[in-house]
Parts: sequence; C-alpha cells; structure tokens
Amino acid sequence: MAVAVVLLTTALVIVVGLLAAAGAGKHARMDGATYPAAFTRAAITFAAVITLAAFVTAALAGVRWAAPVRRVGDKPRGWGGLPSSRCARYRTAVARSPTLVVTRRTEVTCG
Repeated sequence: MAVAVVLLTTALVIVVGLLAAAGAGKHARMDGATYPAAFTRAAITFAAVITLAAFVTAALAGVRWAAPVRRVGDKPRGWGGLPSSRCARYRTAVARSPTLVVTRRTEVTCG
C-alpha cells in the first residue's frame, strides 16, 4: 500500500505542477510576453512546485510523530526500573502544537 500512496502522491504533485506551469505560461502570454519568455516562466513555476513538494517531504520525514497518549493507570512498556506494584499509577500530560510534542510523566502513589 505504501508504494501505491507514493505513486499517487507523485502523480498528483506532477499534475499540480503542470497545471500551475500552464497557468503561468498562459498568464505570461496574456501579459504580452514572447513564447520563449512564457515557456521560461512556466518552467520556473513547475520547478518551484516540485521543489516545494521536496521540501515538504523532507520536513515531514524529519518529524518525530507523537506516541499514543496513555491514560491514567496505564503502565509504560519497556521502561526498566519503574515500580511494578499495582498501587503505582502514572499520569501523562501531553501538550501538542504543530511542530512540537511535549510529554510530562509523573508518578502517583497510593496513599
């Protein structure tokens, strides 16, 4: 499925780039530019769309996606050295923003 998503996304980016280039070329011709100048503007627009898609892909590849939010009472898995008694609970507070995920974990003991 991942290959299909990559191929469809690539095709969509190319189609959007071609449409933007055609629009830029048509707009340049309507402004009175010569055919070579209009073709140059269209090529620059197509290159800009492809470059923007590459930058977005690189930015998304560098994002560390947040782990699932744990509910109160869930014990973390794979963390050595934490109390394993049934009485210990862990409270997780998650603050999310578009670029940063901050997780704060505090231990709550039975009283």
